[in-house]
Amino acid sequence: MVSMDIRGPKHLICHGYMMPLTFSPDNFDSALEFHPKANTVFIGTYPKCGTTWMQNIVYLLQHNGEPLPSHLKISDEIPWLEKNGSTYCENHVALKTHLPLHLLNWNDQAKYIVVARNPKDCCVSYYHHTRGFAFYDYAHGTFDDFFRRFINGEVGYGDFFDHFVSWQSRLNDRNVFFCTYEQLICDTKEIVKRLALFLEIKIDDNILEKVLQYSSLQAMQTDLQRWSIERSKDMPKFIRKGEIGDWRNYFNEEQSKLIDMKVEQFPLMKTLWAKMSDNNDEKSFPGTLIDPDTCEHHHHTSHHQRHPHSHHAPALVELHIHLDGSFRHSTLFELAEKKGILFLRMNLATIEDFIPYVSVQSTCQSLAEFLEKFPFFLNIVAGDVEALERVAYEFVEDQAIQGVLYTEARYSPQVLMGNTLTPEQVIVAINRGFKRGIKEFHVDIRTLLCCIRPHPEWSMEVVDLANKYRSAGVVGIDLAGSEHNCSYSPHAAAFERAVKLGIHRTVHAGETGSADSVLQAIQQCHAERIGHGYAIVDDPAIYEIVHSRDIHLECCLTSSLHTNAVGKYMPTDIEKYEEHFMLHGHKTKTTLHMHAKSKKEVWHPIHHFARDHINFSLSCDDPSVSQITIEHEYEHALTDLKLSPAQLSQCVFNAARSSFLPENEKNQLIDRLLANYLPKQVMTRQLADKIKDA
Repeated sequence: MVSMDIRGPKHLICHGYMMPLTFSPDNFDSALEFHPKANTVFIGTYPKCGTTWMQNIVYLLQHNGEPLPSHLKISDEIPWLEKNGSTYCENHVALKTHLPLHLLNWNDQAKYIVVARNPKDCCVSYYHHTRGFAFYDYAHGTFDDFFRRFINGEVGYGDFFDHFVSWQSRLNDRNVFFCTYEQLICDTKEIVKRLALFLEIKIDDNILEKVLQYSSLQAMQTDLQRWSIERSKDMPKFIRKGEIGDWRNYFNEEQSKLIDMKVEQFPLMKTLWAKMSDNNDEKSFPGTLIDPDTCEHHHHTSHHQRHPHSHHAPALVELHIHLDGSFRHSTLFELAEKKGILFLRMNLATIEDFIPYVSVQSTCQSLAEFLEKFPFFLNIVAGDVEALERVAYEFVEDQAIQGVLYTEARYSPQVLMGNTLTPEQVIVAINRGFKRGIKEFHVDIRTLLCCIRPHPEWSMEVVDLANKYRSAGVVGIDLAGSEHNCSYSPHAAAFERAVKLGIHRTVHAGETGSADSVLQAIQQCHAERIGHGYAIVDDPAIYEIVHSRDIHLECCLTSSLHTNAVGKYMPTDIEKYEEHFMLHGHKTKTTLHMHAKSKKEVWHPIHHFARDHINFSLSCDDPSVSQITIEHEYEHALTDLKLSPAQLSQCVFNAARSSFLPENEKNQLIDRLLANYLPKQVMTRQLADKIKDA
């Protein structure tokens, strides 16, 4: 190790890395030999990416929200591995490091918190950091000079991009928590809650509020000596601005393009920090929001006219959608023509004539009436291997077009087998279509196999098939069909078997049935999720069971109106209007309850769920039968039911955490959602407000 002066900033060279002059070479060497314990928590970042902020959050979580005592520094509680050395760090649970991953000894049982920041803001912050400490001897350094060093990796800890790449392969590991600095700013509360779960620390609302209070920028700026050694009074504070986009005040066009060219080389960086160019008309927030209106989507082809509110990049989750209720009208019409189906002789010369037979045209009196549409079109597809594969493939494309990152599609293999196939052949055909679509459109589709209430003789076979095809994307089973005059008892044995086999379970209940139907679904079928569940608002005891057990409710706004499931809750001043566009450009104008709004603030059961923080999400149910898209549902909830952007964004994450994915894949899904963007019409206001307040 030698001292090095590259015309300032001054550094030590340790194993090829530039380090501050205040470091001990022996401590640095010992850090490379440090072996973390099973309970070790590492905070791993490149410099100026939110390290100290994350240290403080971790400390607060570990101490029930109580702030660091004024006589201590954060480094006393969460030391710096390569600065303090392994001997000192062995007696601490939480540690910080700026080392790239390949210099650390990995432990699958330890926990790693990784925070990344967009490189432009990181560069600006690092510049002020370096100027502020006397040991760098860089007080009069210019930004242009520092930028040149930064882009060439000639700064402390070397190249920003190499450091990021060193950690990238581990970001989806179960023992790694990853977030961006931008996400920390824009959604601090959600990140803190997820971090507490990751660290297995139980917190209540009071602790959460204290963590947010004492980790705020204002709180941390009140006593800077807790976070760092003293700096010259004429230098920027150690905790300076905590802003997104400050780079715009420093970068020239050429410097910005150089960083953009670097980012282009790394796909994950492109996802995290898209739109950092100065050429945008709208202000963008790297790491938090990709503007869908300017992102290209290679799955959008000319013959698919887009829904006017659709998104390109996937960032939604949908848990309650029936494959057989999602068949494209155009596909059904084409197949019916080719097969010479009898009803085409009924003067159904055009698709406009055909649609009323396969979709609801007025509010139904009951779920049973709503379901009367299905036999008409199921016969077009059932028993046809090619048709089943096709509709499955098209389903994936439609979900991708709408921006649904993860879907659990449900269907009954027995209903779709017709007179020529076995249930297993149905599954194989549909899986082929799903597989082809997933490969082409890069979204994730998993399957729920449905038991049918009037056919308990099918249920045990459904469980066996779900078990057999787990490795082929089947993640659970469902019980569907009208609740009236149908007991749970005939299906109980099959659901008991599902429990023993570790197969996940959801049940349609409390849709047009009573609250007791939900209770029976939980008790007799061991339901982990409930399809719909609106009736629980009628029974406080059952409502509390669902709430306290965090049982997820798969809510479907439009279908709740179409099936008359929420008719009894509708206020007298309800307004109904109906014009909208279908996904593939077919404009419909009907008398449906496409939208329903009231001056009354709380009337739909979803209002109660949102107010009481019930675990619920939004889905389409049967989008082709109801002539809707998932975006229609979010728009309906936002504009008519007046749910807040924050409540709707919570729906997305509720769905992700309540999915039937294995835990490691579930965590990956949540991280992908955070690294991408939430629906523009849902989240933009919230993000903008939080950034303005930062």
